[in-house]
Amino acid sequence: MKMRSSKTLVFYPGTNKVTACNFLTRSVFECSPEVVGLLASWDEWASTAEIARAHGWSKADLNAVVPQLLDFSALITAGSPLAEQETQFSGQWNWGIPTALMHFCVQDSEFMTTEQAEARQVERAGHVAQPDLLLKNATGAIRLPNALDGE
Repeated sequence: MKMRSSKTLVFYPGTNKVTACNFLTRSVFECSPEVVGLLASWDEWASTAEIARAHGWSKADLNAVVPQLLDFSALITAGSPLAEQETQFSGQWNWGIPTALMHFCVQDSEFMTTEQAEARQVERAGHVAQPDLLLKNATGAIRLPNALDGE
C-alpha cells in the first residue's frame, strides 16, 4: 500500500512535543519531533518497506506508528477519498496555507446557542471566583497628574 504525508498538515511547537493539525479533516494530534521528521521525509507515494529501506528505519517501528498516523490523517493512502480531496484542494485553492487553515477550521464549526452560553456563564459564576472590579495601585506607585486639571 502506497502512502505519503498529508499536504494539509500544519505544525506548531510545544514543550517536548509538536501539535499537528490537518486542516482539511480538522484532525489535531500531538507527536514527537521524530514523527515530524518521518512525515517530512515521506512526501512522495511509498510503502512502509520503501521508507524503512530509504531512511534506515525499522519496518516494525514504522508498522507500529502508521495506523495512528492514518487515523489522524497525517498519512494518506494512494487512491483514497482523502487523497482525492487533497488533489481537489491543491488544484483549486489559491489563497495560501494560513487562509486555508482559518477557512477549513472555522467552516461548519460547532457553536453554542445564546441560551447555552448564558446557562454556562450562570453555572460558572456559581463556583469560579470573579475578578475585583477595581484594583488599587501599589503603595510605591508613581502618581500621574489628574487629566481633568488642564495642565
